[in-house]
Amino acid sequence: MQQMLDDCKNVTTALGELDLQHYAPEHGSKMAKIIETLRTLRDKEPDAKIIVFCQWEGILRQIARVLVALGQAPPLQLRGNLHVRQRIIRDFTMSTKQEHSVLLLSLEKSPTGMNLVACRHLFLVHPMYAKTEKLATAHEMQAIGRLRRQGQRRTVVVHRFVTKGTVEEEITCRRLGQDDCRSTK
Repeated sequence: MQQMLDDCKNVTTALGELDLQHYAPEHGSKMAKIIETLRTLRDKEPDAKIIVFCQWEGILRQIARVLVALGQAPPLQLRGNLHVRQRIIRDFTMSTKQEHSVLLLSLEKSPTGMNLVACRHLFLVHPMYAKTEKLATAHEMQAIGRLRRQGQRRTVVVHRFVTKGTVEEEITCRRLGQDDCRSTK
């Protein structure tokens, strides 16, 4: 696990440090920061592929609604039968269209074993929750492992969205083996 983390660039965003007044009142500071990060990535890397990963489907539905409400293309979501899901993965990995550049995945309903090396940016919306710390860390490693596997030629960037001064920050610091996350972006 440590080797996988060492091979990835981890960017922990502490939401308390940012001026997100434009979107935060209506959608919350975390969603505002996700949108800001997405837009910044698209400016720097117009062809960037981004996976937004969280634990629960309900949160993914909310993220999809907010993305569209704020003028983004509807993100891809794994829904439907096997054929439809295969088409969605193909669109995400092969298409250069911006509407195929963001894929929402949840721990609840995403199949394991997907190879998504066409993507190098992973947004972890929150620390994963499980009965044990070891299992929660394994869930996060599973998400990272979808991008960082044989065939990946670029550095995988893991963007962790953490609300400063909360239990999220404590969990994230502990999992990354840091005493203090304040030194991160």
